[in-house]
Amino acid sequence: MQGDYLMDLIRGLAGLAYWLATFGQRPAQQQKLDEEAVADGKLRSMSPNVLALMSATMILSVLAVGTPSDSATLQGAQTMTEMAEEQLDDRFVRENLHQRAVVLYDRGSTSDPAKLAPYRTSATVSCDAIDALALAAEVRGCLVRVLDRLGYLARAEDHLFELAGIDLPAAMALGERLYAAWGSLPDDVLAVGGLARSEVSIGLSDLRALEYP
Repeated sequence: MQGDYLMDLIRGLAGLAYWLATFGQRPAQQQKLDEEAVADGKLRSMSPNVLALMSATMILSVLAVGTPSDSATLQGAQTMTEMAEEQLDDRFVRENLHQRAVVLYDRGSTSDPAKLAPYRTSATVSCDAIDALALAAEVRGCLVRVLDRLGYLARAEDHLFELAGIDLPAAMALGERLYAAWGSLPDDVLAVGGLARSEVSIGLSDLRALEYP
C-alpha cells in the first residue's frame, strides 16, 4: 500500500512538473502560429506586381505595426518565395520577389540563425533564384549572410567578394566576422560547406588585400 502511494505521488509530481514546464509555452506557440498565418494572409492579399515594387522595409511595415516578430518576418519571406515561384511569365516580378524574400530571411534570422532552419528549402530556392543577378549592396549582403546560415559557405564567400566590388567597407566588416567564424568550424563542417581550411586563411588574406593592395 505504501509503495503504491509513493508511486502515485511520484507520478503526480512528475505530471505537475511537466505542466509547469509547458504552461508558458502553449500560448507562445499559438501566438507564433497566429503571427505566421496573419503574415501569410496579408502578403497574399496584395498583388505580386505591387510587392515587387516595394522595398523590404515597406513589406516589413505591412507585416506588423512597428517591428514584426521573427516568426512573422520568416513566414513573410517564405510566402514571398512561394509567390515568386508562381510568376512564371513575369521575370521582373519573380526576381524582385525573390530578392525581397532573401532580405526578409536575413532580417528574421539575425537574432538567432537557428530560426532559419525550418525555412531552409524555401530560403534556398530564393537564394538560387538571385544567385546570378546584379544585386544592390544591401541585397548582396543579405544573400551572403543567408547562405552562410544555411551552410553554403563557399557560395557565401563568392558573394562576399561580389559585395566587395560594390561596397568594400561593408564587405570587410562582414568578411572579418565570417572568416573568424569559419576558422573555428571543424574540417568536416567546412568541407560540407565547400571550403577547405586553407581556403579560409587565403580568402581572408585576399579580402584584406583589396583594402590594402
